[in-house]
Amino acid sequence: MALSYTPDKPVSILELPPEFYAVQLLALSGKDKLEEFAVHNNINGMSAARVASNGNLMFALLLGIYETRERAEKAITHLPAPFDQHRPWIRSVGSLQEAMIAGDNLAGTSEIE
Repeated sequence: MALSYTPDKPVSILELPPEFYAVQLLALSGKDKLEEFAVHNNINGMSAARVASNGNLMFALLLGIYETRERAEKAITHLPAPFDQHRPWIRSVGSLQEAMIAGDNLAGTSEIE
C-alpha cells in the first residue's frame, strides 16, 4: 500500500483537499538553489512549491501529499540521506495552499520562472 496520495491524473496542489497533509523536507531561498540541491543529491520525482515565509519567497521540496497525518508521520520514519539531516515538517495542505497563494502575491505572478 502506498502511503502518499496519488491522483488518477496530474493535479495542482491548489486543487487538493485542504485537510490532506504534506511533508515539507526543506525550503531554500531560490528555485535555482532547490534545483541545485536536487541535482547534487540525485533527487527525482519529488514535488516543489513556491511559498511565502516571513515575507520572503522560498522554494519548498515536498516528500509527498498524504490523506491523513498518520500516513505523513509514517512516511518520515526512515528518511534516506540527505533528508535524515533535516527536520521534515508535516503541515496541512490548506496551510501549504495559503503559503503558495501568498508566494504568488509576493512574486506578483503565479508563473514560476
